[in-house]
Amino acid sequence: MVFGPIGSESWLAIGICFIAFSSFTWALRKHFKWVSRLPVQMRILSLISLVSYVNFNGLLLREGAMASPWTDAGVGVLIGSICLFWWTVFTTKNAPIQVAFSIQGPEMVLMRGPYAYVRHPFYVSYIAFWLSTAMIAGQWQWPAAVILTVLYVLIAREEENRFRLSDLAGRYAVYRKQTGMMLPRLKPAISGVIWHT
Repeated sequence: MVFGPIGSESWLAIGICFIAFSSFTWALRKHFKWVSRLPVQMRILSLISLVSYVNFNGLLLREGAMASPWTDAGVGVLIGSICLFWWTVFTTKNAPIQVAFSIQGPEMVLMRGPYAYVRHPFYVSYIAFWLSTAMIAGQWQWPAAVILTVLYVLIAREEENRFRLSDLAGRYAVYRKQTGMMLPRLKPAISGVIWHT
């Protein structure tokens, strides 16, 4: 792979990634619900994310972004990630969800906004973010992107299991049939919220 000097494309990618990563950090502290302390597993995931984010910036500052269609596509995916993230934040503004690895059981099934298309839009936005960093920075960012993608899929599967064991299991089963876990189905689910009773 041929890398060019640090130029405007690299600075653009660094700037947009900063917006995304800052947004994710804000949500962790101010949007998601958690009791007293952030769960240990979430702190570990946050540390892995921070190291991966620093690695991405270091790669771009040292080697520059690849001059290729992959870089352009990566920036597009990155912007899409930010848009999906903030759409999901707006959707959950009045009914914030619990942070990953929370000990509390699920309280509701959301089926509006991005939840009408995928069951885990926050995780989809994070996965899109990490894959875009690899598309932009190249081969040395791919291991971090793959590791974080696998972690988010595993977290989503664990949350699916928690729904199956909750009082919302029947309602969630119907929702699962209508909506993809990470990839949208052609027809969105019926929009709404079902609260835990």
